[in-house]
Amino acid sequence: MQERTAELALTQQVTIEALASLAEYRDSETGGHIKRTQHYMRALATHLGQHGPYRAQLDPQTIELLFRCAPCTTSARSRCPTAFSSSPASSPRRSSSR
Repeated sequence: MQERTAELALTQQVTIEALASLAEYRDSETGGHIKRTQHYMRALATHLGQHGPYRAQLDPQTIELLFRCAPCTTSARSRCPTAFSSSPASSPRRSSSR
């Protein structure tokens, strides 16, 4: 059972990292944003777990989970069609039939 759980956790982490890589590939301005966000999330959660009102919720396992999932917040953009994720000014205009 532990072997299967470890295998699933590894598969999950590889999937998250692949989505993060896709997001960075698709948006060259992102640079190391995803990795910076991930490490910032860990630092913030660690601090709040030690000094804030969330001590009971932010144990080391939860902080690690937040760290591993942080790339999902940015990589979700890569799954949206470009037309939805682009600014209105750069979107192709539709011709109106009036």
